[in-house]
Amino acid sequence: MTNSTYPDEIILIPIAPPSIYPGVIAPIVINKNLYQKEMEEFLVKDSFIGVNIINKEENGQVFTTGVLCKVLKKIKLEN
Repeated sequence: MTNSTYPDEIILIPIAPPSIYPGVIAPIVINKNLYQKEMEEFLVKDSFIGVNIINKEENGQVFTTGVLCKVLKKIKLEN
């Protein structure tokens, strides 16, 4: 890491609204297994993920600006 606080690489996860804002502690529910393997790999290295909101008005494209999130706790839910 070049900066002692943030990682050089993160995984980017597109999520549906509502938005996540800097400085707010909120649950993020990822209900698809699309990113499960990548999440596991990155969370072992570091506890940061990037989150981009899906723009529903643009056919599911993600916004180019997102938020860096620190994962405080991961809970695996049953189906």
